[in-house]
Amino acid sequence: MKNFCEGNRMQPAHAWDDPRLNEEARAFLRTREEDLGDRWAKIVRDAASGNSAELQRVRNGRATDTPVPEGVVVVEADAAGVPVRLYVPASAASSKKIVLYFHGGGWVIGSVQSCSRFCGELARTADVIVAAAEYRLAPEFPYPAAVEDCQRVFLWMQENAGHYGGDATQIYAGGDSAGGNLAVVLGLQQQLHGLLLFYPVVTLLPEEYGESWNEFARGYALDADLMEAFAEAYVPDARRSEVFVSPLSRADLSRLPRTLCITAECDILRDQGKVFCARLREAGVPVTERCFAGAVHLFVTVEGMDGDFWRVVEMCKMFLEKE
Repeated sequence: MKNFCEGNRMQPAHAWDDPRLNEEARAFLRTREEDLGDRWAKIVRDAASGNSAELQRVRNGRATDTPVPEGVVVVEADAAGVPVRLYVPASAASSKKIVLYFHGGGWVIGSVQSCSRFCGELARTADVIVAAAEYRLAPEFPYPAAVEDCQRVFLWMQENAGHYGGDATQIYAGGDSAGGNLAVVLGLQQQLHGLLLFYPVVTLLPEEYGESWNEFARGYALDADLMEAFAEAYVPDARRSEVFVSPLSRADLSRLPRTLCITAECDILRDQGKVFCARLREAGVPVTERCFAGAVHLFVTVEGMDGDFWRVVEMCKMFLEKE
């Protein structure tokens, strides 16, 4: 096996040969085409230039539902023009906590289908209502369309929580990757009871990416160039420093509620998540932080890394039960 040197670390010719990976992540990476990130980055940039046929094909390919867990009822609703899928536990308990969930996918791909497994299992395991938002996607609807949609869903949920057995005073927001960004932004705009973040994007400023951005730039489930293509489609360069795009160093983080933040060791987003947690603590925000050893991006919403998936579900249950 050939290796190449990046900085002071020898990088494996194939990401799956990295000894830091846990066994599930290693097996998962072996199932993925190594040039997938390159192909998707081109598709996203083509769509931003007006040729969106291939991007729509990618979106359709990811829009696959998973079975609804026993004891959970799914309700499709319209939240002031934003489609929302609610996962409502059938237990008799009333005034349930509510988790607004924003899927990942770089603000460009993904849907309520792509996060359906996690949302269903979280609702069942934690006995909470989970509301997954079908926010508008870039490049057709660039920033701030997704932010505005998340606001609409929150306000609608406040007004309609009781109709579904929910408690409007205990609304949390959660999300993975770009969805984590939207959850943080909502927390800066509205009063939430807590945040559940999974390898969140908290900055689009290259000087804040950290060493992990280069260390895991290719082959670790989210390539750096693909993430850049997503960012280009979502927001113009001139607006990347805005507080609701890159809250890491631009926002008053003391406004955020207590936070659960889970990152992956072998992920380009690891370092910005780590710095985000440190700055939350500096701002006086209670934080539960975990970096999953040997893990890569996607384990929350893409099947194949079940150990980390169930660990996340259990951690969310414990976090939601605290108050």
